[in-house]
Amino acid sequence: MSFTALQGATLIFCHDVANKLLTTVGVRVYQWLGTDKEKVARFEKSELAQQAQKAQLNSAEYSAFLITPLLFFHLAGVKVDRAATLSVIGQVGYYWVRIFFGYPALPTAIMASIRYGGLILLCSDMVDMAFGKSKSDK
Repeated sequence: MSFTALQGATLIFCHDVANKLLTTVGVRVYQWLGTDKEKVARFEKSELAQQAQKAQLNSAEYSAFLITPLLFFHLAGVKVDRAATLSVIGQVGYYWVRIFFGYPALPTAIMASIRYGGLILLCSDMVDMAFGKSKSDK
């Protein structure tokens, strides 16, 4: 299984939109429907709510670094399937692993490393395109 640059950018974008909406709606609905202020405060301080908010923020921080070069490579017609695949797996995986395993945790570190691998390949491909021939998918 591998993704093209456009597929990778699309999957990351759609996942980030979904996790932003899920996180925001989940917290806001609980706050609006919660008549017991103490219960709402406990929910907001719960490990699950905290990890979901932190995972969503982290995901948002990396989106631009992943989506922008993927779209650039797509428009330039440069094949970066390995970088796109690692970026999707790392970005989506990190979000969910961070929520369920927390941070720091080995599964979270593994997903972060996969995402870093995608970023490094994208950076390498960008440098190769600017100063030489692209090599990541050869």
